[in-house]
Amino acid sequence: MKKIEEYLQHAAECREMARTASPAHRQQLEQMAETWDQLAGARRHQLEKRRVSADVEKAKVRQRPLPLHRVNEQKP
Repeated sequence: MKKIEEYLQHAAECREMARTASPAHRQQLEQMAETWDQLAGARRHQLEKRRVSADVEKAKVRQRPLPLHRVNEQKP
């Protein structure tokens, strides 16, 4: 999440600079801000995919049968 916050901060800084920039520089800064926003969105998507993958793996592990030696340990 730290990277996402940093990317969004960079976007905000570009927009702040664009307010007082010349028209040519303003357009470049606004494009840079948009790029930073896109990077933040891509990073958020990447982290979400990892979280979902981890959740799926955890579910798979829970569904695996106990190893035979563990089954024998549980018998009274």
